[in-house]
Amino acid sequence: MNYTNRTGLSDSIASAVKAFAQDYDKVGDYSVTTLIDSPRSKLLTERHGDKVTEDVSDLLWSFFGNMGHLIAERNTDASSIAERRFIYKHKGKQISFKPDLLERDPEDFNSFQLNDFKFTSVYVLKSALNGTPKVEWVRQMNFYVWCLNKLGFNITKIKLHIIARDWRMSESRREMNYPAQACGVVEVPIWDKDKADKYCNERIDLYIESEKLDDDDLPKCSEEERWADPNRWAVVKKDSKASNITGYRKALPKANSFMLRSDAQQFISKRKDKDNLEVEFRKGESRRCSNGYCKAAQWCNQFNQDIAPAF
Repeated sequence: MNYTNRTGLSDSIASAVKAFAQDYDKVGDYSVTTLIDSPRSKLLTERHGDKVTEDVSDLLWSFFGNMGHLIAERNTDASSIAERRFIYKHKGKQISFKPDLLERDPEDFNSFQLNDFKFTSVYVLKSALNGTPKVEWVRQMNFYVWCLNKLGFNITKIKLHIIARDWRMSESRREMNYPAQACGVVEVPIWDKDKADKYCNERIDLYIESEKLDDDDLPKCSEEERWADPNRWAVVKKDSKASNITGYRKALPKANSFMLRSDAQQFISKRKDKDNLEVEFRKGESRRCSNGYCKAAQWCNQFNQDIAPAF
């Protein structure tokens, strides 16, 4: 990985950001955060790492989150375990993970509560408080629990401490459904043993098998892994011209986002000018790929052949 500093941050800050990123990048064979993610994205980034460039400014929020973790670690009581790197060996591979905080149960010396700190958006905080935390967080925490159990730790509870970096007091006073505070604590259910065994072993096996494959043969990323919007259909005039910006023609009012082609066709059937109208397919955007969040896109045949726009 190569790092740039386009905004001119001080060398000390830039070096600190890079140090945190490099510590996160590679410890053991797989990290838990790697195993819950797409093997195509992770392995392509790793294989072409010497050609990948990232600006330190893009890593600042992650860096601030790490600073918060360090402050919490300094104020942890002696019976708890904060920011410790664990290695669990399984199927010949070293799986690394670093829980933010393990708090010992005062009534049971061998039991712990797993705490994780998340710095995110108000939108994500609101969803979590309403009972829908990000699915990758649930998977990550339960993978931690699975590994910790294998290492002899008894985890009795998982709690996410979620902090919204874009929270505004003025919005909390004006909007009814806006979070009242900038943070919230959400409990995550612990999976039963069979579910955890199945998921964790499947992910490890997937990475072991994927490592044997050439770049173009790696498992394709799912819609979820690509952060893909759903495909849609629009109703347009037959003689209209495509936009130079989007590549699509202008849709009729209230006819630009049908989830089903049949709904768009039904809309046309009710129009007096139906002979001059037709349905246009609009491919959902894979935001992770198209907006630069995946650093491996330029080496990805799935992106270049199936996802990248043709205009």
